[in-house]
Amino acid sequence: MQKLGHDPHRVAATFRGLPPIKILSDLKTIYLLENASSRADFIRRTILNFNAGLITWKPADTIRIATIWEGAGRFAWLDDANDDSSCEIVHIPRAVINPAWQWYLREYLAESKADLRLGEYALDRYYRPEFQESRQRFKACCSRVLSDIRDIFQIDVLLMPKLNDDWTIDFINAAKELGLPVVVDDREGTITSQRLKVVPPRLRDLMEVDFDLLCTHNSLHRELFIRSGLDPEKIVVNGAPQSDYWRRRNRWKLRDQIHPDLRDDRVLILFFSFGPRTYLNFYYGNESRDWTDLCADYHEILADLLIQYGGKIQIVNKSGGKPLRDMFPGREHFLCKAQPYMTKDNYKDLDGRYSSYDLLNNADIILGFQTSGMIEAMFTRTPIVYGAWGEFFEEIKNTLLPLHNTPALTFAHSKQEMFTRLATLIENPDSWRPTGEVESARRNLRETYFAKADGNASRRLLDNARFCALSSARKASA
Repeated sequence: MQKLGHDPHRVAATFRGLPPIKILSDLKTIYLLENASSRADFIRRTILNFNAGLITWKPADTIRIATIWEGAGRFAWLDDANDDSSCEIVHIPRAVINPAWQWYLREYLAESKADLRLGEYALDRYYRPEFQESRQRFKACCSRVLSDIRDIFQIDVLLMPKLNDDWTIDFINAAKELGLPVVVDDREGTITSQRLKVVPPRLRDLMEVDFDLLCTHNSLHRELFIRSGLDPEKIVVNGAPQSDYWRRRNRWKLRDQIHPDLRDDRVLILFFSFGPRTYLNFYYGNESRDWTDLCADYHEILADLLIQYGGKIQIVNKSGGKPLRDMFPGREHFLCKAQPYMTKDNYKDLDGRYSSYDLLNNADIILGFQTSGMIEAMFTRTPIVYGAWGEFFEEIKNTLLPLHNTPALTFAHSKQEMFTRLATLIENPDSWRPTGEVESARRNLRETYFAKADGNASRRLLDNARFCALSSARKASA
């Protein structure tokens, strides 16, 4: 193992800005992962704690599926769908491998920090020769960790949340080299035409990853990976597990169950935050224009709503799992104007720990720009306000999510029009009702991006994982 303490300046630079307790915790975990006996104990305790200790000895006829957990908690729907006694689920927190990723790939991560605002990694950097040795060290650690997980918990198949994130590539390949079947439920199913054009050539030239089955959310999602050179026979349209929410009323939450500050006596406006590079990513080459001005206009509208209707509304500013991408550079200006009118009763920031689906289900008005949340909103009968303006938007609008030319929502062509539309909904909620045309348009968008949203996407994902585990076992015994 590399001696971590040989270069204190390098160690300090790697963890600069992190609290000392976090630094010591990560370094301690690296040592645990590099020692066979301590690694097994660390893995056992970490996974048992994450699963509330509910893992027992596996019967011989049981298929045990290990999921790699992600912050959004999509794989929690598998627990809800699993009524088959011959299939068990063990959730694996990223804590068992994250410290190794942060340490071995520290130079890569430091260089990639600027890319975090894009919302999707360009893999060109990860495949550069200077990071090959670091990747091999990380992959070797993944192999040791996965071997222990498989042996300790008798894992039959691994279920991954993403195919082409940087860290997942070597993690998946390590699993396959151990003979562990891998099923991927890729989470990035909201595909724009520009992404479909730009991403596949990059992946075709770069991505070398093995897997048994890739489950996608819709046909556009599947097409992206086929164009990337992956085997079509190993890619299926399964639907999105999280869409099961809309068929599971027993899992729905009321406002105060989401957060105690959310009030029933206010008009709840759910705003999906976005940043300067949202859905631009690296898809437009050297284009320097972004959404900074549009972000400023949206926040100016929010401030004006608080000033005029602060006693009647409650705005929830919902950020997702990519806070650096969604960070608005003019937030201080927004706060300077709006804060004198803000109270906990009329404004609330909620991050990725809070379910977008629960918030959508409780909102009176939904507001946003380019985000998958606006597609998820199509499951509701709630008024949706979407707007964009300016030369840049007009130039590229037909390459973005198709939200500017559909009756599924109310489109605002200017800042003033958006404020007026929102004010009308606040003052007269009965002024909008979903017509047959609106419902048909929403159904079409749902079916485009959430194919098979029938409440059984999680059940199908489990069945796919179980099938791959059984197929692998048959091949091994042949």
